[in-house]
Amino acid sequence: MFGSILSATDPVAVVTLLHESGASKSLAALIDLESLLNDGSAFVIFSIFKDIVIKKATTTTSIIVEIVKFTMGGPAFGLACGILAVFILNLLNNELEIEIISTFGLAYLIFYLADVELGVSAVLAMVVMGLYMAKHKYCISSHVQLPIASTWRIIIYFINILIFMITGIILAHSLVGTQKHVDAIDFGYSIVLYLALHIARLLAAVILHPFIKWSGVNLSWKEYIVLVWSGLRGSMAVILALMVDSEKVIDEMTRHRVLF
Repeated sequence: MFGSILSATDPVAVVTLLHESGASKSLAALIDLESLLNDGSAFVIFSIFKDIVIKKATTTTSIIVEIVKFTMGGPAFGLACGILAVFILNLLNNELEIEIISTFGLAYLIFYLADVELGVSAVLAMVVMGLYMAKHKYCISSHVQLPIASTWRIIIYFINILIFMITGIILAHSLVGTQKHVDAIDFGYSIVLYLALHIARLLAAVILHPFIKWSGVNLSWKEYIVLVWSGLRGSMAVILALMVDSEKVIDEMTRHRVLF
């Protein structure tokens, strides 16, 4: 669970800076796509091991069923919903407010159905649905595409603010109320962990270099340095840490240290 939390990257600020500085579009796309796939896979791995920890999946068969359900069920449901969403949006023509509300409503409804009703990976469902809709973006009226993008940017901005604010409140409460669980050595561990993550990312970049080059993306050594340092942890990692903190089955010391 802890490893899946650390694997989720959120390089929004890095990608924005790359776009503003006129850096290679292929580098920005690579970092952005990595984050997209990382978040989905990290959430799936986290969910599987969380079920094992809280004793929802205890046998080999149940664990395999959980893996198949999350890895296959989520994308399949997302693809079906993507087809449905494109069909619905094609029926709307030059309706600014309705098209914007429809994208928000569909996203919320589909996430709820996947997570609560079907028990599949809602994150992977949303990723696949988003990719399908991006491929068929012309289902959205041309003059509505820019307002929709702006609206979603604002929504994402406020959601990120709320996530980190809530985390700060919970963490402060944990530190004040139970100082015995987090002490000075944990700050040292966090620094070591930070360095270890970047070393691991560097090794991954070196190992995957032939595959990246084979895919047609030619990066200079300077761009590889940017790639290594772009693995920032953001909202997804914080959300997963909050989910750990909410599981009372896990002992209090572990919950508070993971959140810290």
